[in-house]
Amino acid sequence: MLFRSVSQSRYTHVYIDGDHFASAVLTDLVLSFKMLKVGGVILCDDATEWRFKDNNGTYSAQMNPRVAIENFIQCNWHKVKPIWLPDMLQTAFVKLC
Repeated sequence: MLFRSVSQSRYTHVYIDGDHFASAVLTDLVLSFKMLKVGGVILCDDATEWRFKDNNGTYSAQMNPRVAIENFIQCNWHKVKPIWLPDMLQTAFVKLC
């Protein structure tokens, strides 16, 4: 998780991987985007259709990083440009403004 107090746009690249809860991934995306320079790239790992099982052995939307990634891009469609990646296991986009 990134520091919540950092608000300057100073990074050119951010790689998001680790926590697979949709809420945590969304938080990482929002905070990373604030720190990313215009023209910078965010690369998200685990952006496939698979989901993790919860403690009860069931699949849930909360255990799906892709939910957060897709919703972030949809909410910021005018601020990002997706980058096509051949393996589709990851998602990347450029900050436009």
